[in-house]
Amino acid sequence: MAANKNPIFPLLPVAGAATLTTAATEKDGSTATTLLTAGENGTRLEQAIVKPIGTNAATVVRFFITGTGLNTILTEQTIGESTASEVAALDEYVIPLNFVLPNGSVLKAALGTTVAA
Repeated sequence: MAANKNPIFPLLPVAGAATLTTAATEKDGSTATTLLTAGENGTRLEQAIVKPIGTNAATVVRFFITGTGLNTILTEQTIGESTASEVAALDEYVIPLNFVLPNGSVLKAALGTTVAA
């Protein structure tokens, strides 16, 4: 059986972004911030990039899948404390997701503790 030798690209790519500062400590995503809603044919999540934008205490960022009967945590990542600087870059966290959201599902994110920026 021959394999498809041509790459497949999304017709309508979906991307999302949000600035999180307030803690949402529930573990089902009910009060988490919406990042994106899956497209008509579903949406492949490759990675999330988390970057502090100021001086912050350490926290955790959690990613949830909600909607269409799914209300569950997908993954979480500890985010170290950060200090804003004009001469040094703040840490960046690249979190592999490698998951396909079904049509109508929502990717949400929340912090474990309130941060400044």
